[in-house]
Amino acid sequence: MNLTIIDGEPRGHYLILYFRVILRESLTRGWKVHLVTTQRALDDPVFANLRNEYGDHFTVSLMKDIRNSETLPNWRKIVQHFQRWFAMRDGIKESRKQFEPDLVYQVGLEKCDLPMAVLGTPFGDRPYAGHLINRYFHGHEMKLISEPLSRRDKLMAWAYRKLLRQKMLRRIFNIDPTLTEYPHRMGWHGADKAIFIPDTCPYNPFSDLPNPRGYFGLPEDKFVLANYGSLTPRKGVREMIEALDHPDCPRDVIGLLAGRTDAGATPDVQSDLAKKLVAEKRLYIFDRFLSDEEECAVFLACDLAWICYKKFYGMSSVLLHSGSAAKPVLTSDQGLTNHFVTNRNLGYVASIYDTAAIAKVLADAHGDPSARIEKGRNNSVFASEHGSDVFGRLVCDELAKVAGKS
Repeated sequence: MNLTIIDGEPRGHYLILYFRVILRESLTRGWKVHLVTTQRALDDPVFANLRNEYGDHFTVSLMKDIRNSETLPNWRKIVQHFQRWFAMRDGIKESRKQFEPDLVYQVGLEKCDLPMAVLGTPFGDRPYAGHLINRYFHGHEMKLISEPLSRRDKLMAWAYRKLLRQKMLRRIFNIDPTLTEYPHRMGWHGADKAIFIPDTCPYNPFSDLPNPRGYFGLPEDKFVLANYGSLTPRKGVREMIEALDHPDCPRDVIGLLAGRTDAGATPDVQSDLAKKLVAEKRLYIFDRFLSDEEECAVFLACDLAWICYKKFYGMSSVLLHSGSAAKPVLTSDQGLTNHFVTNRNLGYVASIYDTAAIAKVLADAHGDPSARIEKGRNNSVFASEHGSDVFGRLVCDELAKVAGKS
């Protein structure tokens, strides 16, 4: 099969992960793969790694770069999405001069789903499939989110329904099982095109390190709560610090903030309360990028991983990383991560806005090691189901099915 993969983003779930995984599986099947992407993506070190790994086993052509910007007002984001539709249309048209695909796969449909619903497919007469990530218009109906639908949610729900009705669309892959269930519940035409594929991370059970707590100077006899990654206000840095100081939180529970602190979270990390907890050796802060080995050490060193984020409704890679170390998580009471944690017993749940509730969860987790270990084991099984090999095989099985190719 000739497969064209189109995406302009080198980061996150895109070129660095989905393309690599699908490329690897495609090559094992003897498929020919062509990538349509941007010069910015080609200039990224991630792409250099891909070339080092796979050499000339795939070809590349360019499309115009439409950069994502989270600071734009909603109307400008919509304009940007339409600009991306035209960039993809022109990029595919140019690429077909050198490579004729049997199927086009778009990594992030959410970056162009609205204009595709309005204008139709940008891929001409080629059938296509793609991943839809970070859409929550179904959240209220599927009981993931308590808030009612916004006007934007209603618009994106309309776009999802229109896409499913398109003749050239073969599959929409969702990392959220409830987003696959939603069109069936609503009785929409084309609902069978929505397929759940478990999200992936580079899953490898973390190897034992001789002394993981030694990387951060953590005492061996304390209960460690770890907040890992790019530490922003949305990651609940202030709320975690306040919960550690709550009178219901056991004094043996200590916190680890591991990762580069965003400017917005700096006041919380440098607050008088944070300084007091640091002085009491109840809070340890490592404000820098961590190496792969240090990342491994974070999850091996902790007893509980923090995913209690504000207004975060999606899937968290920290859930899968903690599972790689067989550790449970503490998550907020909204969204997809909460759905998995609750239904698979992967950890604990509390409202990010209720410090007393968080402190109680910490006391419960600290006081019942057997329950905590069981949740960690469940998370290990859950993470193993999201390995990159599984993801690549499931996606390519569906692509082969709809293209009628082996």
